[in-house]
Amino acid sequence: VKRELGSLQLENSQNIGDFLHRMPAVDVNDKGLSSSNPSGVSVEYSLQEHFRVDPIPQVAPFIKGKRIPITMTQNEVACALSHINVWKKIVSNNWGCVLIIEDDVFPVSGFARMANRAFNELRDSGSERDFDLLYFSYREVDSGVSKDPFSRMLFIPKKGLWWTSGYVVSQAGARKLLGALPVHGPIDLWLNLQFENLRVFATSKPILLQRKNIESDNSYSIVPVLAKLGVFDKWQRKALPKHARRPVFAIGMNKTGTTSLHFALTMLGYNSCHWESDSFSNETQKLIDKAKRLPFEAYTDVRSIVENYKELDRQYPEAVFILTFRNEQDWINSRRRHVLRNRAKNLQGAKHSWLEINVKAWRQEREKHHSSVLSYFQNRQEKLLILNICDGDEWEPLCAFLQVRQPELPFPHVDPLEEV
Repeated sequence: VKRELGSLQLENSQNIGDFLHRMPAVDVNDKGLSSSNPSGVSVEYSLQEHFRVDPIPQVAPFIKGKRIPITMTQNEVACALSHINVWKKIVSNNWGCVLIIEDDVFPVSGFARMANRAFNELRDSGSERDFDLLYFSYREVDSGVSKDPFSRMLFIPKKGLWWTSGYVVSQAGARKLLGALPVHGPIDLWLNLQFENLRVFATSKPILLQRKNIESDNSYSIVPVLAKLGVFDKWQRKALPKHARRPVFAIGMNKTGTTSLHFALTMLGYNSCHWESDSFSNETQKLIDKAKRLPFEAYTDVRSIVENYKELDRQYPEAVFILTFRNEQDWINSRRRHVLRNRAKNLQGAKHSWLEINVKAWRQEREKHHSSVLSYFQNRQEKLLILNICDGDEWEPLCAFLQVRQPELPFPHVDPLEEV
């Protein structure tokens, strides 16, 4: 970063590197982070606050009339404290205006020229001395940033900017931010919540970008909550390591933690497909029958996958299989609940086909399937993982089997019948 910024010339023949001051970030393993609420940070925020910044449509029904709390990860706390320390440094040193950059950024071509233009437009408008924040680097939320136009190079954001990898803060802005502490929630989220009390600008397009060749070890507290709601998008899923075992075929029966397994696989980076519909299962069956390549890296609770594990083993020699199971009575109770819910929803106009409760047949089906799977894989234990998610099997056995690193986030126990 120092080398690259040193090559960016300013109008007075100095370069940006001449002004560079490195501040060490707060270590995520710092003992001071072990307290429930470190100084300057309140570790709990709400899904409603996330929704205010990033209005994910699928979340809307769940937040009506209730507060869904989220606890910040240690990574998020450490990041917030790192930025707070910089704001304190600005105030204590009486610095007038500071560009804060994180260590994984790089400037776009023409950065210095565009930065100068942005400040010239602020000066021409008379806002050079009374702005608080100016974003050089950001990612818009998927629904788009809410903003007002300002000038050719700048706009005024109302909400909807992720990242704090490159922004300018004035001394007045730093004082206001310190006065608004504690931070609650990820720092980029919290800053959005302060916009209405700040004078904020952003360049019309980012002029500092984040490097893609540096792996981020961030963890996001929102991920398990969105997993529970069945909502996921591209920025929440890690890239799957090349050495990870794939494809993954979950061949446990339904109501055995398959939904939780699907979200766990998604969090690990797999392009995973959970049960969609009977027609989807039928289309998948046609692909298997014709030995055509399946489009997903992992499948959970897809009937045609469960029923054709022997054929899939032949077609995909590198594939691995996961047999999920649970206590028999709990499994029967869960199936019964699902059928009763289907019946109730059909009275409201739905068209569910699974409407019969037949415990005897269910037990026979379970015994036959488990016996067949265990017999088929009995001399190839490296191909089959037996997982009881409902009784506490989580990241450790799953990640060891798939040969991937274990996430810091909690395992996503998800009950699809639960009213969130």
